Amino acid sequence: MSLRVIILISLIFSLSGCLITEWEDVIAESEYKNIIGTQLKTKVGFAIHGVTMEPNYEKILHHYALMKSPGFSGPEVLSKEKISIGTSFKLVKVIRCIDCTFKKEKIVLEFTSSDKYKDAPITYSYDLYLKMQNEYFE
Repeated sequence: MSLRVIILISLIFSLSGCLITEWEDVIAESEYKNIIGTQLKTKVGFAIHGVTMEPNYEKILHHYALMKSPGFSGPEVLSKEKISIGTSFKLVKVIRCIDCTFKKEKIVLEFTSSDKYKDAPITYSYDLYLKMQNEYFE
């Protein structure tokens, strides 16, 4: 295979994460059943980002992305706010990307200490949750 073909295939795979993705609820799978309903309280500062997944970055909110501060920026970010230490969440769902190149899950959270952010799902990386839950959450 020529180097050009390898570069092209690599580029296609890397860009596949930038498309509008579809998600399925996987809470019925045994791996996730025991974490649904878990109450979480932040031990570190987080940032919450209102995100659009529209190809032209139209101002249409698709979800909120929770990340450890300072978070991220880019044309897909519609809003960004700091989430203080001690903020409470409830883990309500686990979703999996069904059209991603690699298996990718996210947890879906709800604020329990506020009525904010009810207009779209709040997501956080499932892998990061597993890896950092004791350091980031009570």
